[in-house]
Amino acid sequence: MNNTCIVVDFRKSRIRIFKRTLQELLYPKYVRLLVNPNEKTVAVQVTDSADTRAHRIPNIGIKSMRCYEIYSRSLLNELLDCGAWNSNNTYKIHASVCLNQQCVIFKMDQAVLLEASR
Repeated sequence: MNNTCIVVDFRKSRIRIFKRTLQELLYPKYVRLLVNPNEKTVAVQVTDSADTRAHRIPNIGIKSMRCYEIYSRSLLNELLDCGAWNSNNTYKIHASVCLNQQCVIFKMDQAVLLEASR
């Protein structure tokens, strides 16, 4: 699971879910992102179209795409409130757990700074 990761880019209000993460989840059609502020974790969970928090993963070329991007200022603001983040930086978080190919969990305290503010 070394390459299973997400990148949180606060400057662009973007979360990138990388191909390996989607592969761990067996290339789902829909995912949702969950934040647990108490445990300081972010999860990418398989869901369906009935879920109002669902993000549809495009099926055209997903296996050839490098990553899937979600833009959400409100979600990133929630993350900012949970951890020791700098709102001008970009961080990479490797997965800590994959649960039955339905949910991948990332621990915020394991985030690695990729790009510092200029």
